[in-house]
Formats: sequence, structure tokens, C-alpha cells
Amino acid sequence: MNINKSSWHFKLLDMLDFKLVRKLYNGATVTLCQYFWNVVGAILLGIVTGSVITFLVLGSLFIASTMLNGLVIFFGASWLPVIEASSFLYVNHGVGLLLATLIGIAFIWQTAIDQVNAGLIVPQWLKLHKREGVKPKKEGKPNILFEYVKAKKNKFCPVVRLED
Repeated sequence: MNINKSSWHFKLLDMLDFKLVRKLYNGATVTLCQYFWNVVGAILLGIVTGSVITFLVLGSLFIASTMLNGLVIFFGASWLPVIEASSFLYVNHGVGLLLATLIGIAFIWQTAIDQVNAGLIVPQWLKLHKREGVKPKKEGKPNILFEYVKAKKNKFCPVVRLED
């Protein structure tokens, strides 16, 4: 099976600097099963990393609002409108956590949309385009999930080769 260097899964593995990419560049033997599980691992790594970053941002926002509220109480400057918002977040932890979560989700959502539009996450053929009449159907590229399922059914994993 041939893997294109411009495919989303190869770009993902290359961006995360997986050893499998170096093996492919050096011409070492890599099977479809190895490649498939490396792609799955890269996707899971991305999900875990995004979750950790989100929780770190939420925790930082909560700690910052708590510290700001402490300064307000200490200096008695509760008349400032910005400080009132911080006090509201501090007093109502659930509301503050909800707002911080929504901000984090909106940030991740917008980042994902930007990545998709830049073609870094989703392949070009999956992007939404304006319809300009009826176009003839193109032959589909091999899908690594379907190829992996076929290989497991046949109990034989083909060798993966890199193409430009």
C-alpha cells in the first residue's frame, strides 16, 4: 500500500515526530498494521494533550480569579466593576467553572476550525466547497481504516511505501 506524503495521517505523524516516519523516509519495512496503530496513537495523543491544556487553562483561570478576589478583599476595593465580576466568579464556583469551561471549549473549537480550514487536520477532499455544477466522481484514495480492516480479515498486513 502506498502512503502519500501529503495525506493528513502522514502529516500528523510527521508533526508529532513519530519514529515510524523516519523509518519510512529511510526505506525500512513498515506494515500497514504498524502504521495504522501509530495513527491511532497520534490521534489519542492529540486528544489527551488538548484535554490537559484545557484543564490547565481552566485551573489557571480559577486560581487567578481566586487570587484577584483575595486582593480585592484585602485592599477593600470591591467597588471596581472588574473586581465585581471576579467576586461573582469566586462566590459562585459553579458559574465560574461553567464560564471557564465554555471559554475553553470555544477556544478549542475555533482552533480546530482554523486547523481544518488550513488543511492540517482534515484532508482536502473532506472540506466543504461551494457547489459549482455537477462534477464527475473521482476515484477515492485508499482509506487506511478500510485497508486495515481488510488486512485483518485476510490475516496479512501489506507493506507501506511512501510516495510523493
